[in-house]
Amino acid sequence: MIKPLLILGLLLKTCTVDLQDLPAIHRSDIDNFNNTYHFNTNQELEKQTIGNTNTQRFGLSNYGNDPIIDASFPLEIALFFYKNGTLVLLDNQMNILMEHNLYEINPMSVSHFGRSIEGMYWIFNQNTKTLQKISPDGKLITQSNVLPNIESRGIQRIYDLGREVYIQNGTELIGFTPNLKYIGTEKDAYMIRSYKFPAKIVNGTLSFSFAKKTYSRSFGFDSIPIGISQNNYVLQTQNGLILQKIK
Repeated sequence: MIKPLLILGLLLKTCTVDLQDLPAIHRSDIDNFNNTYHFNTNQELEKQTIGNTNTQRFGLSNYGNDPIIDASFPLEIALFFYKNGTLVLLDNQMNILMEHNLYEINPMSVSHFGRSIEGMYWIFNQNTKTLQKISPDGKLITQSNVLPNIESRGIQRIYDLGREVYIQNGTELIGFTPNLKYIGTEKDAYMIRSYKFPAKIVNGTLSFSFAKKTYSRSFGFDSIPIGISQNNYVLQTQNGLILQKIK
């Protein structure tokens, strides 16, 4: 649940943070309408609009206990339960639009997941060691050459920015063109959800440009930003989600 905070400064702790030390960051996301989504320990999806104390909850215990949430399409919130292959789409009122099992359609082991800008799905298939774009019904559209160094660490995100597609591979950020040509790899870098501008954490510092200003923020060991929507960003902490204003 978001705790609204209006602050003049950032966290007092300024040591760098390793995203993999924080609990289940893939269980939270933010859309471009200032709505946040968080899969809580009761196996419920919590939806809350920034600035509103009301929280919607939707029980998902029948599907699994560890989904990755992708809210880049706010009218089709995707929850992918990577351990059993179940994909669930919810509308903006938390009603089920679709559910099916990708592993029954195409046996595979998925370590990375994300939506493409045209509404398809990016996955990294550990069985074939390839980055793949698949249709909503699980059919293969295109795939990369073999990428042997992409690691399987539970589930990690794929970000489609239109001109580039990024795989979060542990502490590396690996970039590709939309036709899956390799661009390069950034070390100690993490992409976060942002809709108007690219935003990354590099060496523990979040950098982005907003309203003709360049921002550089360091974060404490127990919190990281998960996304930026309009003039707010949301931190994932050990105790849930916390709102902070861009200053």
